[in-house]
Amino acid sequence: MLQYEGIRYCCYDDADCSIEGGKHIAARLMREHPDTDGILAIRDRVAIGLLYGLSELGKKVPEDISIIGKDNSKLCEVSNPPLTALDTQLRDCIIMGIHLLMDTLNHRTTTHRLLLDMNLVERKTL
Repeated sequence: MLQYEGIRYCCYDDADCSIEGGKHIAARLMREHPDTDGILAIRDRVAIGLLYGLSELGKKVPEDISIIGKDNSKLCEVSNPPLTALDTQLRDCIIMGIHLLMDTLNHRTTTHRLLLDMNLVERKTL
């Protein structure tokens, strides 16, 4: 268990980034840290697996535990309940990366530094 600014947290980086991986992590998390009240998942599909897995364990989202995904994919809108997610603006990041690469290949001066904001898209899991 780690701690940052008074908040205890743990990271599970050995799970498959899939719905099944999320279900597996839900069971493991509740077994190892049953007092967990919030989860930030690395991908929306993992977060949806967490939703399914927690539901199978009798946990209610968001009443018992909050979940935030990361991608803000279309899956967020069709999950039950609809998934709150960080919108990483991946499309914009890719386009800016391509422009940076093309400038570099064409010997144009670049800053080689990009900063993109993430937006929290609130739905029903927070």
